Amino acid sequence: VSDMRQGWQALGAYDEQPFSEGDKKYRRFQKKSLVAARDLEVGQVLGRDDVMFLRVQGEQEGIAPIDFTMKAEGKPLARTMHRFEQILPSDLVE
Repeated sequence: VSDMRQGWQALGAYDEQPFSEGDKKYRRFQKKSLVAARDLEVGQVLGRDDVMFLRVQGEQEGIAPIDFTMKAEGKPLARTMHRFEQILPSDLVE
């Protein structure tokens, strides 16, 4: 029991800290988003071969790679997309 208590004490306290402005800026820059792998037509149903996951510039919240299957795969496009253009949730037909 003594060893266990020492182990927990060695781990220290965990206090969740808010992200600094620098951290937030870096996370936005590093975050990958869904983009068109080639020119896509209105109504095209998205499949894995139609998209890539790249870092994009700008402040718009895109679709994260982890969310592709649930939020975008198998859904038709609401507008024409050009290669490397970021695909937003508003670009998909629900």
